[in-house]
Amino acid sequence: MSYSVVIPTNRSIAALLPTLHSLQEQTIAAKEIIIVYDKILTQHDYDNILLVLHQNLQQGMLHRIQLITNMTHDFDVEHGVSYNRNIGIAQTTADYILCIDDDNTINSDFTQRLLILAYKAEQKYNTPALLIPTEYHKNTIRSRGYS
Repeated sequence: MSYSVVIPTNRSIAALLPTLHSLQEQTIAAKEIIIVYDKILTQHDYDNILLVLHQNLQQGMLHRIQLITNMTHDFDVEHGVSYNRNIGIAQTTADYILCIDDDNTINSDFTQRLLILAYKAEQKYNTPALLIPTEYHKNTIRSRGYS
């Protein structure tokens, strides 16, 4: 079972580091992490993002990160979080998708527990499962409290 992470944002890459660090510490690594920017990225922006990522994340994490922008053919941006999340979801290739906000962090065993619950639910009900985290504490998603 593999999973993709989608993070819609319009924040600086430095502001995303706590979220990315919490993803880096997962007991089961994401197949891909898709960061969807709700703004136009210049070459300077892109270069700066790569520099910050290389300085702050482990090499094994770097090759799994995809940076995309929601810029449309008419250079329109700022469509909102749901629009950007859907763009990221359309790019995923894993069995499961985890959508998190750009200011969330997750416990290191969060995705492992989520995948175990999904597997058990699918076995029991013989249908794909949708598990939604329901317990938030100061932008931290805990490893319990699923619905």
